[in-house]
Amino acid sequence: MVPGVTARKPDAGYGAGMVSWLRVLPFAVVLLGGCASIAIERLGDPGVLPVASRASPWSGRIEVRPFAEGRGTVFARPLRVNAVPVVNLFYDGRVYAFPDATGGYSRPPHRRTRVRAVGELPLELPHVLARALGPAARVADADAPAARDYVVSGTVLRTEALTRGSTVLAFVAFLGVPYLFARNDTVVRVTVHRRDDPLHALMARDYRSSGRKTIGAYYNTRAESELARATLVDVVDEASGDIARVVADDIARRR
Repeated sequence: MVPGVTARKPDAGYGAGMVSWLRVLPFAVVLLGGCASIAIERLGDPGVLPVASRASPWSGRIEVRPFAEGRGTVFARPLRVNAVPVVNLFYDGRVYAFPDATGGYSRPPHRRTRVRAVGELPLELPHVLARALGPAARVADADAPAARDYVVSGTVLRTEALTRGSTVLAFVAFLGVPYLFARNDTVVRVTVHRRDDPLHALMARDYRSSGRKTIGAYYNTRAESELARATLVDVVDEASGDIARVVADDIARRR
């Protein structure tokens, strides 16, 4: 759990709240879950998120610091329509602000083995970003003196996962009708500065990525985690490309 974050009501993750019980085939889920083992991996470990590593001629000149937490103090919240009788049979939903605290970035299961990604995003994201930057970067502690020419830091501003659903549509989901609707919005602020000039940012930019999917009884059953992973990878890919260009331009300018 992220320090300082409070929850209005205990949640078990994406499966909590009114939306969760709309899932069809509950007995199949229980039976399959009972036959599968669950492995744990760190979100920042190699291979957990499919990011491409960039090659650079200036190896070892970038260090990535832990990111700050900027997502607020509310773990999850229901939509207001959830409290409206009858209407909530046709439309309800819940927003989760910390998918990293609920295994929301976990990879799909392999055969009978399920994998759950753990770790706080502000601490794990620097490892993912450093890997995307290739041999040019390494991760440094927040309180360690800067040891490389360029320092990357930032703030995780938003990782909201919204799941909406309809009880009425759930009754006919076996016909292939979608009955859940997932959306993920990821926003991360990234800054770059030279070690010898920390007050002057070479780059300061907010990176945003959003995605939507419909969920049915037979398709997109892992849409929430797929969207969370895809939007985070988009942010990392775009940010790493900009960081590489900014550093390359500054090196060229100082030659």
